[in-house]
Amino acid sequence: MRLWNKAFQLRLALFICVFFSSTSFGQINPGRTYFDSNKRDCDSINAVGYREIVYSFEGPKTIQTVQSYRMNGTLASESIHDQSHFPFEYSVRKKYDSLEQLKEVQHLYLDNLEGAFEKFYPNGALKAKGNYHLNNYDDTLKGYYPNGALKRMDVFCDGKLIEGKCFGIDGKDTTHFPFFQQASFPGGNSEMMKYISMNMMYPQDDVQGKCYLKYKVNPDGSISDVAVIGGIAGCPHCDRECIRVVKSMPKWIPAIDDEIFQEVYFSIPITFSME
Repeated sequence: MRLWNKAFQLRLALFICVFFSSTSFGQINPGRTYFDSNKRDCDSINAVGYREIVYSFEGPKTIQTVQSYRMNGTLASESIHDQSHFPFEYSVRKKYDSLEQLKEVQHLYLDNLEGAFEKFYPNGALKAKGNYHLNNYDDTLKGYYPNGALKRMDVFCDGKLIEGKCFGIDGKDTTHFPFFQQASFPGGNSEMMKYISMNMMYPQDDVQGKCYLKYKVNPDGSISDVAVIGGIAGCPHCDRECIRVVKSMPKWIPAIDDEIFQEVYFSIPITFSME
């Protein structure tokens, strides 16, 4: 009888343990990984931030939250996946400012911005709302003043502005100004390639191949942070010449997002050919 009681108590204890672990909240944090300015994993010395993955449990639900932090420890963003709906293509991303105030809520499908978004002022008031489709603004976008008054109503199609109206704080029509604008070389890509071709000093050797570069277009349109990410083997002159020409480009038309001039990164292949 005593052995039977012990066996019963053991089974009861196991049942209670399993029951509460499957119906209560819990968290697992597998650890921390560091990333560089290109979001690639790196060591802590060269990192601009770090990410932690937290798994939360509520009954049958498993929620994966990828939290990205700045090196000072403030939360920069978190991506939330409900893994109970496998495969979990859909996720929600929340972005925070340097004071950890919610700045934007985005929806994603796979790795693309897809669906509704909302942007917020530092005090939490709604700043703008609209939709993304394949990473581009799409359909109607509305912007608001901090007091809630309508500031703009733009219509986009795959990132291109179709129609736009802006309003003053009094609600009257005013001059339209862009909510979003892609950075571009003056005259477009064809003029940029023409500029590179006319200013490139080709080596005398019979060199052929492609040199891949990345660079930053600053909020004032200037070019900086030019670097080779894939050069031509045996031709260091090609790398240096490509960097020189890209650095010499005239100021670009800067990018605008959320009515603010932004810095953006570009990559470009430059071809060396004897033709």
